[in-house]
Amino acid sequence: MRIRSKYVRLDRIKAQNAQYNILYGKRSNGKSYAVQEEIVDNFLKDRSAGAVIRRYEEDYKGKRAATYFDNLSCNEDGKNVIKEKTGGEWDRIVYDSGRWYLGKYADDLARVVRAEIPLAYKFALTSMEHDKSSSYPSVRTVVFEEFMSRGEYLDDEFIVFCNTLSTIIRNRNDVKIYMLANSVDMFCPYIDEMGLTSFREMHPGDLAVYNYGDSGLRVAVEYTDTIRKDKGSDVYFAFDNPKLKMITDGSWELPQHPHAPEKIKPEMIHFRFYIKYSDRTLQANVVNGTDGAYIYVHPKTSPFKEDRNDLIYTDDPSPSPYIRKSFRSPAFPAEEKILRLVRYGKVFFSDNQTGEAFYRFCEHNRIA
Repeated sequence: MRIRSKYVRLDRIKAQNAQYNILYGKRSNGKSYAVQEEIVDNFLKDRSAGAVIRRYEEDYKGKRAATYFDNLSCNEDGKNVIKEKTGGEWDRIVYDSGRWYLGKYADDLARVVRAEIPLAYKFALTSMEHDKSSSYPSVRTVVFEEFMSRGEYLDDEFIVFCNTLSTIIRNRNDVKIYMLANSVDMFCPYIDEMGLTSFREMHPGDLAVYNYGDSGLRVAVEYTDTIRKDKGSDVYFAFDNPKLKMITDGSWELPQHPHAPEKIKPEMIHFRFYIKYSDRTLQANVVNGTDGAYIYVHPKTSPFKEDRNDLIYTDDPSPSPYIRKSFRSPAFPAEEKILRLVRYGKVFFSDNQTGEAFYRFCEHNRIA
């Protein structure tokens, strides 16, 4: 029996029968809670275990690991879900040496005792090499917490993630994977690595399913919505600040990037260059403005002309000297000017998504 229904539920995404189940959106809408409850239900049903993946080993330090399942011991309604589901046999989940167990206080209340069989195992992508020799045949549910990040990702992180899954799954095909995140990074590398073509156009409540040829692989993606549209705590974030929309309504968390400082006339444009990053092509104009030079960036929507010597930055290989991977190591005087303007912050944008794409390209190429 499910205990609450005000928050995210798994019924809809589970009905898609996908191996990968991605849930992202508003903060604190119950994504983690729903999967934690799924792990407990499956364990009580057939003793199958869960696996909890995070990016860094440090994500489990101190109380972070010990308190991961605490909401099930006392949820927002004040109920102890563990106690209700186990008929009073257990009342908490305890953490010990990289594993979580059902637990309770001993009769003398002097210590906590735990079940013999682990409920779930912890994994960190940065420690993947240490887990390769271990076996986890009881794991049937995997949850990757915070797969989107406002910070840096690991090098080839998607491959590291898949290697971690391989260690857990081995030769089985009965494992369900849940990937959870707040909507904090529109250019998260998992979106492109997994071929999630409509991901960035989704709205709260949308659900999309991807099939990959005849492989049988299915990925279900849900931009999570909740039955209850507002939380009492939303009043604390009612400032006229677009960056807080992600907390209150699940909108993408985008920084506010500077827009054009003046009306740009054609004769003010010194030269142009282009950036292909993720699913976007950006046109960048180096402008001789009223108060000095700057770069103005906007999406390019028209096709390139056939006969051209455009300076284009892309990861796609090309023998052309004008197709470059980065302006971090300038080969032309124009690139020296581009790099100087970027490093001095003289860059303006048509919109915040374009600004985010531009700076993600810079981070991708480690441009200061």
